Amino acid sequence: MKTIELKLYTWAELPEEAKATAIKDHYDFNLLGDWYDDDIYMLEGREYGLEVGRKMYFDLDRGAYVSFPEMRIDSLETFLSKCGLTRLIGSEPEITIRYEQYGNKVETAYNNDLTIEEVDKMQEVLDSFLSWCLKALRDSQDYLTSDEAIAESLEANEYDWTAEGKIY
Repeated sequence: MKTIELKLYTWAELPEEAKATAIKDHYDFNLLGDWYDDDIYMLEGREYGLEVGRKMYFDLDRGAYVSFPEMRIDSLETFLSKCGLTRLIGSEPEITIRYEQYGNKVETAYNNDLTIEEVDKMQEVLDSFLSWCLKALRDSQDYLTSDEAIAESLEANEYDWTAEGKIY
């Protein structure tokens, strides 16, 4: 039988070189699970008169998109105001938000008295909201994968560390 003596460190005691190794080895530590905060998208959606729901699909790589399968117009007046279409407030046009795999689209009923330009403006405003969401997701991912954020998370979990920067 052999006895092995192992020296373990807290994050604060860990040598800087070992911390750098730990950060590199755990670059995706903060992205495990649902790392995005869907509340900020729900709150921003309300500013547009939209209810986005809890489901969100996105890709931050080459196909960059964000879409909300449960999105709907919650306040038509707010949505039309955001679009600069105040002339339509009170006329209650039938406008819905359709979910598509790579985004959301404005959909109107055929009997609406809307011009093509007005529908295009609504889509432009919806696209602006989706672009804001995409930027917020990218910014969040950038922060969560930063050395600073990874180090904070690894320290907060109070792991024991080997001198080589490995979790024990």
